[in-house]
Amino acid sequence: MSDLEQTLQRIVDENEIRDLVARFVDTCVLGNHEGFRELWAEDGLWEIGAPFNARVEGMEAIVAMLHNLRDERTYFTQLIPTGVIEIDGERASARWPVREVAQGPGETYYDNLAMYVDTFTKINGEWKFAGRSYKYMWLNTEPFAGTAFGTPSDD
Repeated sequence: MSDLEQTLQRIVDENEIRDLVARFVDTCVLGNHEGFRELWAEDGLWEIGAPFNARVEGMEAIVAMLHNLRDERTYFTQLIPTGVIEIDGERASARWPVREVAQGPGETYYDNLAMYVDTFTKINGEWKFAGRSYKYMWLNTEPFAGTAFGTPSDD
């Protein structure tokens, strides 16, 4: 592969990984469990660090954890502004700063800053999450002002 072809492949791979992360956010915000399932390798690993400490492996456990974390929320949003990606052939890794805000069930409030540390694998030419590790940097569970309107639909 020529230098130009390598450069173009790197750009394509990086763009596809950024799109994968954007689709993760979109499926979580909308509660789209089937779309979420498509983002993962079958033997993927999803971890959430202290103070909640959860770790699941395999597709069914990963989707079940999304149900547990997302389904009863009045609303949930996740913001991932940018990331640093390292690509090595059919494997890649990345770090992304994250902000999440959510409410529910009931009067439960959740506002945090964290870092996602990811690994990716290319399966049949498509990037998938091999692992995601969520590391909290700041967490606020105090009630906050404002009115929740729920999650917008994608229509």
